[in-house]
Amino acid sequence: MDYFSCMQRVVDHIEAHLEDNIDLDEVIQYSHLSKFHFCRLFKAVAGLTVYEYMKGRKLSKSAEHLYRTSDSILTTAIKYGFQSHEVFTRNFNRLFQCTPAAFRQKKNDDWVLHAIDKINVDSLKLDMKSNNGKFIVNEKIEMFQRLQLIGIERAMSNEQAYSVVGAMETFVEEAKRIPNIVNGTIYRVCYDLNDSEDVPTYKELIALEVRDTANVPIGMTAKNIECAKVATYIHAGMLFTGDEQKIINTYHFLYRYRLPYVAYELTNDFLLERYDESFKGPFNVHSNMQISFSIR
Repeated sequence: MDYFSCMQRVVDHIEAHLEDNIDLDEVIQYSHLSKFHFCRLFKAVAGLTVYEYMKGRKLSKSAEHLYRTSDSILTTAIKYGFQSHEVFTRNFNRLFQCTPAAFRQKKNDDWVLHAIDKINVDSLKLDMKSNNGKFIVNEKIEMFQRLQLIGIERAMSNEQAYSVVGAMETFVEEAKRIPNIVNGTIYRVCYDLNDSEDVPTYKELIALEVRDTANVPIGMTAKNIECAKVATYIHAGMLFTGDEQKIINTYHFLYRYRLPYVAYELTNDFLLERYDESFKGPFNVHSNMQISFSIR
């Protein structure tokens, strides 16, 4: 599947509707990809979320409008979809390090250094190819049949990656309350992405496989995966080292250099991590954990 063409359709749609109130879910539909994976793919390839890019393009066009016309700040704000002077000023200042009023007064050309340009997908593709874009990593295609899980669910974002260690430790303490456990492999399942804010969030379930989900302990959640096809990769080594989030680097690599070149289509169902007996701990260089993407 040509994920770059999917990304180009979204970029073109955003560009054609910068003066409209753009609905993020509607925009992503133009990619013909699942929201969960498209948002991650976009962030890995473009370096910012779809929401950040869309807002950045609106702010950049509004700056150009202020620079080239005499329209009022409020008129410009409304033209590019900001519903109040206050909201526009706050976001404008965040990108350009000055208020719209100060920007207009300075009339300085250096604003273009902070502007968000329209993404050139072809250039991104060439850049990725020059950086081993077709580097082949080991992967295997698997089928999950009647995978029944019980665990602890919470809202999560990529910025909270370090908190997974604490969440895992808490789960291990609570796991003794789970009945009918199949084995000791811990599953971390991510689903239901919400990318409508500056920081995208999703649901995370840390769980164990069980023989049935009839008796769910208080405070826990059950999830059943009846039948799913997945592409599985292995992260080898530490998850974190110092301030570096190794596991996030692995995800960025997969989304940026591997998944854009695969033939199958990613689905919106889930992303799943498995921690079995080969996982020795988040700071152990000999650890292995598996990452599985739901596909069709």
